Amino acid sequence: MLRLPVAALQPFTALDFPGRLACILFFAGCPLRCGYCHNPDIVTGRGRLSVAVIEAFLEKRRGLIDGLVLSGGEAALWPEAETLAAAAQARGYAVKLDTAGTRPDRLARLLADGRLQALALDAKAPEVRFAAVTGRAAWGRFCDSLALTVAAESLAYREIRTTIHPALLSAGDLKALRDTLAAAGWGGPWYLQEARTEGPMLVPLPSFVDFPDLDRVAVGAPFPIILRQRDGRERALTG
Repeated sequence: MLRLPVAALQPFTALDFPGRLACILFFAGCPLRCGYCHNPDIVTGRGRLSVAVIEAFLEKRRGLIDGLVLSGGEAALWPEAETLAAAAQARGYAVKLDTAGTRPDRLARLLADGRLQALALDAKAPEVRFAAVTGRAAWGRFCDSLALTVAAESLAYREIRTTIHPALLSAGDLKALRDTLAAAGWGGPWYLQEARTEGPMLVPLPSFVDFPDLDRVAVGAPFPIILRQRDGRERALTG
């Protein structure tokens, strides 16, 4: 039976892979159920594109783009993510993985095989809120992936990011997560992304203007904390 790991393909992005013009593969499925997820059709749906179709696309776009983003859903669920990373590298592409860290085994293989040049890890919540925010008890797997991300110093680009909404996380929750990242050896920066409340979501959330007491998350922080606002602007939290 033909496996169809990829739910959607975005042929071009200048935003999702720093320093690269890239395409994005959205892999089907995800073990988490974060209410603010804006790709519910991908998370709960099925794939439509085969490895052969993606390889043909990568061949056609050689010289026009130079990066491939493996996203989702959760790309690391699929062994085909490793296959496509290798296929992209053979054609001269750099590869970035976006992951929530639920498959540290696959992340470890991708790193050990030199298949990644960039990595973005989603830190969903501190331990006490992880299951409530994600709908799953996967904190241990996230911590394993965090350790791998911290150790991957040879990558050209790494980031850790957290989507924030006051209905899901408090400033105290964010400070607890900050301390977990610091204890793991992360040197920053840490990006806090305001949740988008318009458009499709797994669980509708109310709109919000400001996140209460957000700047105090930066008080005593051992690394820079950057707020990514819904309007696309960024600002450093100053405490």
